[in-house]
Amino acid sequence: MKRVAFSAPDLINMRKHYMVADMHFHTCYSHDCSTPVEKILEKARLLGIRVAITDHNTIGGVLKAYETPLGRKLIIPGIEVTTKQGKDILIYFYDVRDLVRFFEQKVKPHKKQKSSLRSDRTKYSIYDLLPDLQLERCVVAIPHPVGAKTRASYGFFQRRKNQRLLSYTHAIEVINETMTHKSNLTALGWAIQYQKPMTAGSDGHMLKRLGEAVTAAHVTTRAGLLDAIKHGHTFVAGKELGLPERVGTYLHIVKEKARIGKNRRMRQKLS
Repeated sequence: MKRVAFSAPDLINMRKHYMVADMHFHTCYSHDCSTPVEKILEKARLLGIRVAITDHNTIGGVLKAYETPLGRKLIIPGIEVTTKQGKDILIYFYDVRDLVRFFEQKVKPHKKQKSSLRSDRTKYSIYDLLPDLQLERCVVAIPHPVGAKTRASYGFFQRRKNQRLLSYTHAIEVINETMTHKSNLTALGWAIQYQKPMTAGSDGHMLKRLGEAVTAAHVTTRAGLLDAIKHGHTFVAGKELGLPERVGTYLHIVKEKARIGKNRRMRQKLS
């Protein structure tokens, strides 16, 4: 079976044989996104796919989704933690209760107040986070490893002193719609070099991006999909944004950061 397709996913045909999921999506609970959870659920239902809600250092979007039967059916509970070193780690949990416990006990104590347009970086060191996750029933993936320099993980994990940390991760995101084709190809080569399972996700901050990069497996349950990722039994598909769309997406995220940050500061002044 072909494992990687750098093309727009044919969701209609894929759904006939696989469970399909966008494994990287943000909601209005992230600091750089305003997409309502309800709209994400409705579009996921129409597309016939699952979606991993992976908000930045928070689980508000997952909890909102789990308030409804549709959300409990379609959502893969997750989080994107930005470590003290500025590197992002995607974490998918089999059970939402485990995500809540991990967030409350491990992530929340390391959160710090955002003070600029930069992403909400936590005080959680990657040297502590990854070993901590070995005690959890979860899947750990490295997103956009060849992205912007401050967030890119490829060079970080390639350093001799950090190479051991790769053993704490299960998968590498080899298709991220917001990255360039060259960046995704490098991520794919890295996954192949270290025999790491692969994931794909849109990294969507706008509703229209949902389902544009997906991970699929011949399974019928969420647990089955996460197991398939762990064991490398997945098929990934997606096509990168063109330059104009990529620039537009970046500007949209910057504007959302500024707007949400301004609203946060106003609320702080009033409280």
